[in-house]
Amino acid sequence: MRIINADNVNDAFNQAAHIILNNDNWYEVAPRDGKVTREFGTPVTTIYNKPWRRVLFCEVRDANPFFHLMEALWMLAGRDDAAWIGQFSKNIAQFAEDDGHFHGAYGRRWAEPIDQLRTIGNHLRKSYDSRRAVLTMWNPLSDLNANKRDIPCNTHVYFKVRAGRLHMTVCCRSNDIIWGCYGANVVHFSVLQEYMAALINCKIGKYYHISDSWHYYMDNPTYKKLAMGAAYGEQDYYAGHGYVPTRIASVAVINEHVDLWEEDLRRFFTDDWDDPTMYNDQFFARTAYPMRDAWRCYKRGDLTTALHLAANISSPDWGLACTQWLQRRKK
Repeated sequence: MRIINADNVNDAFNQAAHIILNNDNWYEVAPRDGKVTREFGTPVTTIYNKPWRRVLFCEVRDANPFFHLMEALWMLAGRDDAAWIGQFSKNIAQFAEDDGHFHGAYGRRWAEPIDQLRTIGNHLRKSYDSRRAVLTMWNPLSDLNANKRDIPCNTHVYFKVRAGRLHMTVCCRSNDIIWGCYGANVVHFSVLQEYMAALINCKIGKYYHISDSWHYYMDNPTYKKLAMGAAYGEQDYYAGHGYVPTRIASVAVINEHVDLWEEDLRRFFTDDWDDPTMYNDQFFARTAYPMRDAWRCYKRGDLTTALHLAANISSPDWGLACTQWLQRRKK
């Protein structure tokens, strides 16, 4: 098994790009939809020592920070509808079923048929030493041999508390290196880890991401740029500027105010949310709200206002990533 030991997602992506370009241990597996896929010869485990440093700044990758954070919140809210999250990605709706919902949506599976997150939180509060805190996304009754557009790629998450920190291991059966592993996945699951750590009043530990099929598509535009010699080892803004990321829960700790925080989360998805003063938690008022507002301006074609709003995002890493992404659109 290959190990990528990284400080943050930028470090991890740089190591992954080096492996893609300088390693011959690849298989060409059966193409899906005619796309040629190269799969690494062994499973790959990525270790994030500071998983809260979750924002990827790499210009050649050009990750959409708006989509990544909004999808993470959409998951925590237990949703599976394509209508809301489809605002932030023109391609994601193609994976929804005909009824407009995703068969494999993680958030819905976390919430139904039981609230797995609350259940695991209660379990760990009673026993920090437990080895039974397992979050499940894979259902053999509905997923094995299913003829669906969206089957869960990440199947299980294990939580354990050691030395006062919540460590998390994510198991992924099929992991696109460029779009998934170091783009969407690290945001989704590091946000989940932070939420769970706050839920049980615990510090955040390490995040281990085990990718069984660690692969990339030969027609991926980022891969093509890398293969042509595009620079990918840009400055790590976390290390270079000492950025301290804004946590998703700034109202004390979630375990003391979980109802208030989850009220904010529900409100964020409603039509009457357009006043930042209505939120209990500054994360929603000063980071999530202006990000969504900036995106709406961008989609209306008002790039100047979008950039102004992005500059007012209080979280320095999300603010910088949104500004850079919008500036690339301006060019």
